[in-house]
Amino acid sequence: MSPITVRFDPPSHGWLTLYVGVGERTFCIDAADMPNNPVQALVDALDLAASHKASSVWWNLEPGGYWMEFVPQGERVEFRLSYAKQADATKATTQATLLGSRDEVILPFWRFLQAFQTARFAEPDWPDVYFERMACIGEWLERTAKH
Repeated sequence: MSPITVRFDPPSHGWLTLYVGVGERTFCIDAADMPNNPVQALVDALDLAASHKASSVWWNLEPGGYWMEFVPQGERVEFRLSYAKQADATKATTQATLLGSRDEVILPFWRFLQAFQTARFAEPDWPDVYFERMACIGEWLERTAKH
């Protein structure tokens, strides 16, 4: 089993509940689609990680927030999940970290995005997400998979 798991409830009126498991802990993230679309930000973050660039995603909880960071380190990726009671990343405290292979860190989020894309959520429940880069991220994961 992957050290990271990602599940979600269908979004409703701009709110999405995401369950992120890191090791033995599970975090319930009830995120709003305003002022940013965190699902779109996740697509963009994974695309950056595939280019070996650090990236982050802000999940706005109104007023708090979670931040997911993906930091490529050679053949591995560090995942950090931080939380702040107010939407201020400078006051966020780290809740979980994991240094793992791309399959261990990126693949669970890519699969979440695939499931989200397949469900075709629309306004008023969730804004559009541009999934064009998903195929490129999937190809990158295939090329770098352990054999």
